[in-house]
Amino acid sequence: MTIEEVKEWLNRPSKIKLKLRYLNIELDRYESQIYSCSHQVFDVERVDGSRNTETPNQRALEKYYEVKDIIKSQEVQLENVINEIETEGNKLLKDEHKIVLKLRYIDGLTFPEIANKVFLAESTVKRIHRESLIGFVELKKT
Repeated sequence: MTIEEVKEWLNRPSKIKLKLRYLNIELDRYESQIYSCSHQVFDVERVDGSRNTETPNQRALEKYYEVKDIIKSQEVQLENVINEIETEGNKLLKDEHKIVLKLRYIDGLTFPEIANKVFLAESTVKRIHRESLIGFVELKKT
């Protein structure tokens, strides 16, 4: 495994979190559609001869529960991915490597934010990060 592949593997939680953020926005949109009142339009001639008995609120309610189920499955997947990363990260020798990787990839912090949090220089955090990635490459080789 290369360093780029390790980064991709470690970035999975952030991708799932981003997907969850968009799904929650979609869920809010459907929720607002559920509670909105639709109105009848009388000044336009109806072209469609078939009568749809399902209201927009009902369709939104169905979509709402579909998205809610997807969110639940994504949350389970996120938890599994985080556990997998933490398990692999615990195989690293130094605690500072584990902490930097956790803050970077699971908590999604930037290098300056990590440096402030662990009271180290940003260059030191970047060096530890690089060493951690190399350590992961070595772990994956064995």
